[in-house]
Amino acid sequence: MNDQGWGRVPGMRTASSSSSRPPPLVGTNPNPALAPDVINNSWGCPPTSGGENCDDPANDLVNEVNATRAAGIMVVASAGNSGSACGTVNTPIAIYDAVYTVGAFSAPTGVIASFSSRGPAAFTNLLKPDIAAPGVSVRSSLVGSTYGSLSGTSMLSPHVAGALALLWSAHAFLVGDIDATETLFNSTATPRTATQDCGGVPGTTIPNNTWGHGEINVLAAVQAAQPTALTVSGLDADAPRQRLARRHGGRCPGRSRRWHGVCVAPPPEPDRPKQTSEVRQTSEVC
Repeated sequence: MNDQGWGRVPGMRTASSSSSRPPPLVGTNPNPALAPDVINNSWGCPPTSGGENCDDPANDLVNEVNATRAAGIMVVASAGNSGSACGTVNTPIAIYDAVYTVGAFSAPTGVIASFSSRGPAAFTNLLKPDIAAPGVSVRSSLVGSTYGSLSGTSMLSPHVAGALALLWSAHAFLVGDIDATETLFNSTATPRTATQDCGGVPGTTIPNNTWGHGEINVLAAVQAAQPTALTVSGLDADAPRQRLARRHGGRCPGRSRRWHGVCVAPPPEPDRPKQTSEVRQTSEVC
């Protein structure tokens, strides 16, 4: 992309592909072990972008997003700043099912931002956004080595990426398990309703096309996370997974065990009763 943030779809595909298989600093050989855990994006795609039809849900970008998610990398994207009308989540990659799409609200007031794009997603008709995070008057670094306040959904996708980093740092068994992570964020979000009905979904239901599942609550997610138990006969198929292909050089970390090409983390060891010393009294004299 250029210094104004504009680019073409081939460049976006290259950026997405490089995220899951980054080359080393010297050389061009892709190395999945260097891949990040999460990437956040604020991409729009004007219809006039070189006639690339980039709003088409069958666009090549969806294949890159799906491949990135399959590699155990969470893809977070801003919903866009085209609200407040319904159906304004309308550009890749926010419209895709494999992307965790985030809307904006004001943290001080708890009110959804008027500019935050609403669902359902154009072309895919999915309920979007998935969740909401602070995006109004967010303190940020600015050009010229200074700081200021900015508003927009681009301010909140990094917030959710950071929330994921905190969650996975606290619970390593979730690393690479995007489905479980999204379910956890959604189920622990602070529910929020709206007066606006979009796409036939009442704003009074959870989730809805204004807030998604509500305000992200990373503390609640960390507190609610629990590892899946292992069966007596072996490893449970639903045990939390860590992708071997891109981390630890193909070896499972810690006490994890390899199962069907992935690492599964065992549950915590049960508390053991404390041993107490026994004192016996005897009348024998030596």
